[in-house]
Order: sequence, then C-alpha cells, then structure tokens
Amino acid sequence: MLRPLGRFGACALVATAAPAAAQTFNEPRAQGMGGAVHADPLGNSAMFGNPAGLARAYLYGFEANFFRTGPGDVNAMGLNIVDSKTQPSLAMGIAYAYEFSDPKTKPGVEGHDARMAFGHPLIPNQLALGVGLHYMHLNRTGGPPDLKAFTLDAGLSFSMTSALHLGIAGQNLIQTDDPAAPMLAGGGIAYTGSIATIAFDTMTDFTTQDAPKPVFQGGLEIFLGKVVPVRLGFERNQAQEVTRISGGLGFTTADEQSQGSQLNIAFTKAVEISEDYKFGAGFTLFL
Repeated sequence: MLRPLGRFGACALVATAAPAAAQTFNEPRAQGMGGAVHADPLGNSAMFGNPAGLARAYLYGFEANFFRTGPGDVNAMGLNIVDSKTQPSLAMGIAYAYEFSDPKTKPGVEGHDARMAFGHPLIPNQLALGVGLHYMHLNRTGGPPDLKAFTLDAGLSFSMTSALHLGIAGQNLIQTDDPAAPMLAGGGIAYTGSIATIAFDTMTDFTTQDAPKPVFQGGLEIFLGKVVPVRLGFERNQAQEVTRISGGLGFTTADEQSQGSQLNIAFTKAVEISEDYKFGAGFTLFL
C-alpha cells in the first residue's frame, strides 16, 4: 500500500494565530511535521506548501477542515478541491476559508481567504513547476488595519530518486505590507520511505523585521500498520523570535489508486509564549 497520508497529506485552509501575527499556511499533516513539507507537498497539501506538488500526484481530492489558534481565539473553516486526474498536464486546485474570532474577543478578525493554484510536470515523476494565486480580505477590530490584498505563490519540485526530493518555494511574492502575509522564500529536502518520512526546510522571511531572517523547520512521520501516521516537528522562527514544537496523528483508508479517505489532527505549541498554540483537524475524501 502506498502511504496515502504521507504522500497526499490533507490540506488545511488558513488560520491566523492573532490579527497581528503571521499566518501559518499549512495543513494538519504539515503542522504536525513543523511545516517541513516544501520538498514533498503532494496533492492537497501542495495548495499551501508548494504548488508544484499539484502535478506530482494522480488524484481527485476534496477536503473540509477546521483550525483554532491562540492568542486571539481565532477559528477557520475551509473547503478545497484538487484535481490532477482530469488534465494531468495541468493539475489545478481551488480553496476557500472563512476566518473569525470568538464573539467579544478583542482584537478580533473576520474575513475570507481564497486560492487557485496550478501545477505542470516538466518531466513526469521528476520535475514539476507550480504557481498559486491568493486573495485575502480580513476585517479587524481593535487591532491592526484591515487587510485586502492579492498575492502570488510559486514553486519547483525535483525528485532525484523515488524517495529523495528537493523543493523550492516562494510565498506572498507580491508584497502585502502586512504581518499576516510575510514574503517567504526558500526550500527543503525530504526522504520518503515506505514507513517513514524525514524532512528539513529553511525559509527566509523578508518582511517581518527590518532585515531578512531565517525560519528553520524539521519533521518526522512514522506509519504504524500502514494506516496510522505519528508525526513530530519543530520550527525555529527567527523573524518572530519564537520556537514551536508540534505533533499529530492520522488515520487513512486511501489505497494506491488514491481512493478512500483520511483524517488528520495536529497540535502546535510555542515554547516561549504560553498563549501561542494551534489545533487543526481535516477530513479528506479521494475519488
């Protein structure tokens, strides 16, 4: 059996830790692995990690998800669809999320996040290119100014072998001048074995501080009985001056033909800030 969760990880729509904090564009699997998925972001997860990954998996995936973050008591509910079966030479995905704070929470946020992404295999099963269009409209109360912006993501994915992958990705490449959507660029390396995945990423944040700062991410995923993945991860974000640790679990019935379903949950906690946490859950159906 192909490790469906490890290869096709469920994608989650955006949740903001707080109106003035940077958004985390990952899904439950990526969250559990510390965000280190830029080198191996197949299927739905490619919408948020590296759009080139859309072209590296033959599937039709539909996902619903929920995130809750602190500080700020912010919630996000989202849906997304990825299709690389209809036209494998130009895979595409669409995503939408509605984001809102708990009632009476100040500062608060309410708004929308919409995405459309495309992936093209330059060399099938080896080299792929992707681009993503991203629109945000967040209304804020008692905090920073509202955000209404259009930006762009892009990525390249290269598989040196069936198990060793490299990835290059850029996020928010059109400047938004908002801490919720910093400009990031970098890459990573991933080893994807039959029961274990090990990944390391290094991104650079160009906008949160006056000078570019690195973001280091690492993750480990081990499959138990080929159906239950256990995940651990870390992130050292020099731009936000915070270290986060994470973990997650999943359950999958998906097969080698990318049919079935999967469920992921994850939790992230900052070491230095007790109120900084993130919980995520997603359910994906493969058709």
